[in-house]
Amino acid sequence: MLNVKYNLTTCSSYLTDMAAGFNAVSSQKVEIKNNQFVFPKSVGEGTFACYDVDTGLAVVIMDCIFFDDVNFIRLPAEINYFHAMSFNLTNFSFMVNKDGKEKQLEGESWRNKIFYSTSKTELSWIAPATIPIRMVVLLLSREWVINKYRLKKQQSHIPYQKELLEDVPLQFTLDLDLETVMLTQEIITSTPPDFLVKLFYKGYAKRLIALALEREAGYSNSIGTLKYHDVLTIIDAKKSIEDHLERPIPILDDLAKNCSMSSSKFANMFKAMYVKSYLQFFQELKMEKAAELLKKNFEIVDVAKSVGFVNQSHFTKVFKEYFRMPPKAYRDAAVKH
Repeated sequence: MLNVKYNLTTCSSYLTDMAAGFNAVSSQKVEIKNNQFVFPKSVGEGTFACYDVDTGLAVVIMDCIFFDDVNFIRLPAEINYFHAMSFNLTNFSFMVNKDGKEKQLEGESWRNKIFYSTSKTELSWIAPATIPIRMVVLLLSREWVINKYRLKKQQSHIPYQKELLEDVPLQFTLDLDLETVMLTQEIITSTPPDFLVKLFYKGYAKRLIALALEREAGYSNSIGTLKYHDVLTIIDAKKSIEDHLERPIPILDDLAKNCSMSSSKFANMFKAMYVKSYLQFFQELKMEKAAELLKKNFEIVDVAKSVGFVNQSHFTKVFKEYFRMPPKAYRDAAVKH
């Protein structure tokens, strides 16, 4: 097991400090490039990144696996200036040490998947070897928390408002809901262009905090009957299809079977999560991608293949139904302008 010690901060020094923790216990060194870890093959793979997005606000994105158990040990600070709010989509239970006391945080449920703590409190949790870790951690300064949460207003209804204002060492958990899960997943899987990174993650981070605190204060909808594991399964299936729009849309019955669901359950859950039906959702994605390629003056036969249509006539028919004009006319108009 790698016992990685680090400190809680809200700036780029977080990655530097975390890398030093890895390198103190591993023979092969973790490097930092473009705000991300570059793992040696013996340590892990995937994304472990940190972006400063505002004064006093940073976003950590973990979508990785480790090849040995890693015990992340956060050292207690002398001052309580820094806060961390983690949104955990990892599908297992965490054993968290909180001030020397172990507590089991359920993993395969909606409950206790958002964890809030301040820097005076010590904390450790274990990432098991070969288990995918999927998590967003927001690093916040106390000043940012007070100003953005508007804690000084009497009726702010923020959970633990009194404790946050008094700046006492604090740790608490909140429950996930569907909207928070989907937003967290979107943060993990998105790759904004370099010039938009700060703005992109800043907006998402503030929305994520607002959703969690609104729900705890009773302002958002309840979870309902959707099962947490089923939601993650559908999110993964959707991401897999989005990554390969050049392939035909999988048959619903086959996809549902692969997800260990009935076709009706999968279809109903997909529509509950994404508003549109399964077929409509991906057909529209394909048409939007096709439109982008036509604007770049691609040949229609190549565009059709790029969005998973074997038959060009079928592609033309679907495109015309969606955009109210055939692809050639759409391309000619776009290129002309």
